[in-house]
Amino acid sequence: MNASLPRRVRYFDGQDLSVADFVDEQHYHIAAGQRHNSGLHSWGIAYGLDITAAPAAAQDQWRFTIGAGLAIDGHGREIALEQPLERTLNIDLLRQQAVTAVDVLIHYRQEKTLSADRRYYLEAILPGDPGAEAETDYDRWDESPSLQLKYQRQSDKPLPARNTLHSERGDAEGGMETDDERPWPVLLARIILPATPSLSPAIERSGRRYVGLIGDTVRPVKGRAHLSLGTDSEHEQACFAVHLDNGEATTGEDSAPPNGVEPATEGTAPLWIDWQGGVHLTGGVDVKGGLRLSKGAMRFPEIADRAPDETGWQIYRARNEATGVEEMRIELPDRENGAEVAIGNWNTEESRLDPVLSVRADGTVVVAGNLQVNGLINPPPHVGEQTQGDRMVASAKLSAINAAASAAASEEIREQAEKKAQSKSLAAWLAAILKRVFGLFGLGPDGRGN
Repeated sequence: MNASLPRRVRYFDGQDLSVADFVDEQHYHIAAGQRHNSGLHSWGIAYGLDITAAPAAAQDQWRFTIGAGLAIDGHGREIALEQPLERTLNIDLLRQQAVTAVDVLIHYRQEKTLSADRRYYLEAILPGDPGAEAETDYDRWDESPSLQLKYQRQSDKPLPARNTLHSERGDAEGGMETDDERPWPVLLARIILPATPSLSPAIERSGRRYVGLIGDTVRPVKGRAHLSLGTDSEHEQACFAVHLDNGEATTGEDSAPPNGVEPATEGTAPLWIDWQGGVHLTGGVDVKGGLRLSKGAMRFPEIADRAPDETGWQIYRARNEATGVEEMRIELPDRENGAEVAIGNWNTEESRLDPVLSVRADGTVVVAGNLQVNGLINPPPHVGEQTQGDRMVASAKLSAINAAASAAASEEIREQAEKKAQSKSLAAWLAAILKRVFGLFGLGPDGRGN
């Protein structure tokens, strides 16, 4: 492998060319393609190369067909299968050899061959055995891939891990890799042999690995936003971020945001994900479906300004400017037909909510059941043209309610004390009875003999 910098053949008029010049020309372009594939892509299947199974004509044999497709190995070499490839497996014979699964892999291969014209020349014009060509007779390289069947004799052996079958990156950055001395197999599927002849073999595709892109940033044609993979200057803990750009076009077209919306500041990342899996959002989020919290809680760590939404229906944390008290607000819209916050139980028989507590937009609170107050009900502060007599009446009513609540609480405490005393008396009575019974049999208080 040549680890030097790539050198391209320079042609000029009257130049004497040899085979080495044309070989160098091919090597230059092959190495460039391999550097592109291994540097900008991760290895795996690009498309196709799927496996299907069908019974063969012979008994206990199955025919497996590998469809046309393309894969790239870790050296950046293209594994191209232009026509479907078929293989037949004798299931009964494999079972006799304790084989439980067959891994189907494909890898790059090149082999010297003859072009049609060259073969005709050697066979029809030159005498001799067509199979005994000299080294200089071959005028083509055949890059048809090689199929590898790997037999497994442990049914519980896992498929090769996608990222540990080989290293993540190839090592052909320094030059070209074309020979077969360093194969890089790509797993297509695992064929699970049936335990009995009457069943069909299963094809397990979970180990298939597909090609990907390698890079730090993904930008669209128009420069309104871009994806950042890995850390950046703005979010050192981010492993994925969506940035909003300044809206300047990269193709000469007008890329101003629609509807007159002002573009965001350069580098702003309204969405980013940290390495611990946390999702961070800046700005509004429009959810068109249900929001489910499997673990954790909905938190409001900071005081927020009221969102510019005139329709209401908001929950947010705010500070009361008049009292300075922080509030968790549930805001209802101002509707002519009313709006309310309803807490209740779902009636499965009638498919409706049965409210237990309702708070309406006009201030009305409806309790569908008993109301238990464990404290005092205080009168509101003086509001409007309320007279002294009205305030006295309201205070008297609240005092009566508080007295009734206190009496009810005292009665509940007294009943609990009586029940506790009765329980103690009953326990003492049972202890006395047991003592007498034990005494008749000559036993002590603990039920044992004296």
